[in-house]
Amino acid sequence: MRSFLQNCVIFDLQIGKFTYEDLFKAPDLWGFITSKENSVKSRMYDHNGAMETCAAGTVKLSTELNGEVDSALQQLSKFIYPGRTSTAAKQQLVNVIPVAYETLVGISVQAEDVVKQGMVANLMLDAAQEYTASTDADAASRAFAEARMQLTTRQTLMMSSMQASTWIGYQKTVWLLILTGALLLQLLLLCFQAGLKSSLLLMLLDSSGCHPGE
Repeated sequence: MRSFLQNCVIFDLQIGKFTYEDLFKAPDLWGFITSKENSVKSRMYDHNGAMETCAAGTVKLSTELNGEVDSALQQLSKFIYPGRTSTAAKQQLVNVIPVAYETLVGISVQAEDVVKQGMVANLMLDAAQEYTASTDADAASRAFAEARMQLTTRQTLMMSSMQASTWIGYQKTVWLLILTGALLLQLLLLCFQAGLKSSLLLMLLDSSGCHPGE
């Protein structure tokens, strides 16, 4: 992936096909990178020791990236929901991420797209920093460092929002249980009070010699 980004994407940046701002503002970063109008499809890059064209790389890397996204969701779900089965934990995380992202960013997207966006952005920043360090491009290095800081802040806020939305759900459940328990207790007390009153009334009637129906 790093070789692809350095040879197929950074080259496009250098020749002015698009700007850093275009790249980091793209709502679908991988879709932007692999689009026909942006990538130089005839260039070559090193894919696991074999030379591939950028065009072929977009297909192979898309499949690999989808696998990495699924693996990341599995690992993250186990960390956040350790007491659940693997399937249940992943499903819960997949349900929570879009809510958290929409709360933070205001856009409704699938969990897989959110994770993919973060992974590609981090890979792009790492590849760019390595490239700028090897070519001593100070200005580009500073621009990418600033972009990384903004991305990290956004991801931190998203994780906080995810945790908040999860705990809000837990709190709703706890309060529902508390209120349900309080209602049941109140009903039991009312029944007890009614039974106690009936017992006292019968005792008074017995002591006075009066019996209903006699």
